[in-house]
Amino acid sequence: MDKTQLYALTGHLEQVASVRRVVYQDGDAAGLCCAQFRNGPLEFDVMLNKCLDLAQLRYRGINLSFLSNSGLRLGDMCGAMFTAGLDNIHAARTVNNVFYPAHGKLRFVPANDVGLSARFEDNRYIMQASGKVFSAQQFGENAVLHRTIRTEYGIPALTIIDEIENRGFEDMPICLLYHCNAGYPLLSPASRVLFPSKDTMARDDFSRLDGHLVMDEPKAGAPEQVFQHICAATPKGETFGAIINDSLELALVLRWNIRELPLLTQWKSIAAGNYAMALEPCNTGFLGRAEPGEFLSPFAKKLVTLRIEVVEGKAAIADLLCECEALTAQ
Repeated sequence: MDKTQLYALTGHLEQVASVRRVVYQDGDAAGLCCAQFRNGPLEFDVMLNKCLDLAQLRYRGINLSFLSNSGLRLGDMCGAMFTAGLDNIHAARTVNNVFYPAHGKLRFVPANDVGLSARFEDNRYIMQASGKVFSAQQFGENAVLHRTIRTEYGIPALTIIDEIENRGFEDMPICLLYHCNAGYPLLSPASRVLFPSKDTMARDDFSRLDGHLVMDEPKAGAPEQVFQHICAATPKGETFGAIINDSLELALVLRWNIRELPLLTQWKSIAAGNYAMALEPCNTGFLGRAEPGEFLSPFAKKLVTLRIEVVEGKAAIADLLCECEALTAQ
């Protein structure tokens, strides 16, 4: 919508779009500070004292994300997306007598130099949160993650732009994974997964390759299933993954570049009470810190962009299928 039209139709722009700082006051979430985004169709919270990760994500009032039974809390993995790394991803590892926890420590680190803004860029009303998160220890790694999250009024999408810098004086292994978690009602037995997979590997015997593209009915005590994929991409490296609910005619879509994140991990849990599916673009395989796939030289930087968008309607979902077929046919 034209800037002048929008001003004419509203009293204050926060009537239709806003980003504001809020602090939780009750229960285990007490002290959790968030940037609360409302862009029209999309609502999401960015956790300022948890690596600028995403809490719950909603589209036109419909929940899209998974929230574990512990709820939002400062010292737990939770929410629509959390950042795994930079020291480790996947299972806990001990490497060279150093213990690295599951999915690393970055997701628990508060952001510094946080800034929020909402302003017009030409005729586009852009809301943004930014900050930097340190991954450092004495006689160990010294890295900083500069993160910017942007969204535009009226567009059901957000973009995460990360710049990772090695501020140390030795080559540093980089393990990075974006754990994007879908939940009910987007996720249901009517849901399916779509991505242009060229190769798939199951983590263990519990992970069934014959059923990884669909969800099942919840089942008490069902083991989690984990898969690793290599995805086809455009000549520029662009690829995507989607979780689709045909009955709702909705899809949650992730877009990334395989030159930045060459692998896709998929987590599937049909356990009753822990019913979730995650798509996790990453740069390192199942061994995590024990076999990092990428190193940053001293004072080098790595740039990563992840776009999360919502697609609605049968025609738009059909377009995703055509896009997937075109990529896999290359």
